[in-house]
Amino acid sequence: MTQASHRFCAKYLTIAVLLLAGCSHDSSARCNPEVDLCDTGGSDNAGGASVSGGTTTASGPSTGSSGPGSGGSAQGGSSSGSGGSQGGSTGAGGAPKGDASTDAAKDSGGPIVVGPVVDASRPFRGRMVGYMPTWRGIFDPWARDLPWSKLTHLNIAFAIPSGNTFTLGVNGDESIAKLVSAAHAAGVRVLISIGGANGSDQIAALYAPGSVDNFVNALASYLDAHHFDGVDVDVEGDPVNSSYGPFIDKLVAKLRPKGQLVTSALGQWFGDRIPASAYAQFDFVNVMSYDHCGTWTAPCEQSTYDWALKDLAYFAGKGVPASKLVLGIPFYGYCWGTGCTTGTLTYLEILQRFPAATDWVQSGNVTISCNSQPTVLKKTMLARGYGGMMAWELTQDASGTQSLLNTMAGNL
Repeated sequence: MTQASHRFCAKYLTIAVLLLAGCSHDSSARCNPEVDLCDTGGSDNAGGASVSGGTTTASGPSTGSSGPGSGGSAQGGSSSGSGGSQGGSTGAGGAPKGDASTDAAKDSGGPIVVGPVVDASRPFRGRMVGYMPTWRGIFDPWARDLPWSKLTHLNIAFAIPSGNTFTLGVNGDESIAKLVSAAHAAGVRVLISIGGANGSDQIAALYAPGSVDNFVNALASYLDAHHFDGVDVDVEGDPVNSSYGPFIDKLVAKLRPKGQLVTSALGQWFGDRIPASAYAQFDFVNVMSYDHCGTWTAPCEQSTYDWALKDLAYFAGKGVPASKLVLGIPFYGYCWGTGCTTGTLTYLEILQRFPAATDWVQSGNVTISCNSQPTVLKKTMLARGYGGMMAWELTQDASGTQSLLNTMAGNL
């Protein structure tokens, strides 16, 4: 056996051991605190924690909601926490590398076949989609510091309609240009995301029959003006109405001839509202496999491996090819109890307070549900048979050996 073969076997033996040591597929079962630990290495990010003191235990959650399934209210990914690094300039511009041929190969339908790595700078197969929130401030430092080699698509959340154009937080044309230029130089496609749990009503009003054509034209003009690569439709819950399907049809007809993407962010709780015609049109679907419970329910695990299996199977049952299903991972956790100063914590904040955090942290008057590294690794291996992975959202991650994004990109 060659030295390279030894390294190959050692790598996958390690992965197999980690998978066997991970959380149970049963969402009511607890992770083993002896093996299901996040990496406890140091972090170079600053910022205080938002929960009271104590130690991590392995006790289970109180009985609560196991998830909304189809229907129900929209519960979008949370976004509290500190921002990222500051300052700095971006790389040079340039067109995305291999856009059309790469996406055509990925979106042809059927399970992903593990084959050679096409882009040597990205040691993974499939898509790596990261959401970048506009409320984190100006894009300039993110253009410099985002881990571009670990991404294939960046979704900016959210583009807010304003007359016949859109706004991206405090960012003007220059900051947008820096971010898009840095992404394209690294071969990353940049999409604007519209809607979200709090903005879906506004988007639905714009795709009503009397205004949908103007809305689609406005989106197309905004993409072209800023060299964006497509639109991610994150309309959730009741606003997914009878006008949703015709809107997707018109948007695809406008953008696809120009090589621009139309994707979606979907959860089971409103999946039955999406028409079959729309499922067939999306370039890929970001599966929001999280928020199956939260601060609006009794404590329980909000994003288990078992839920990942169920969510992927649900959308496969809607006719979406495996190659177009992108598994979403939460980079945040929910906090229950009188010791919580906020209901949502970033993964970084959780580790700052509980360095050995598992998926389930119970300490005194604090209970936290999140995804720790062993669970993210297990989900990553699952996603190898689908269309990739998605993170909500990038600024909530820890750094270095504790990074969830590194775990995903290093094993996909």
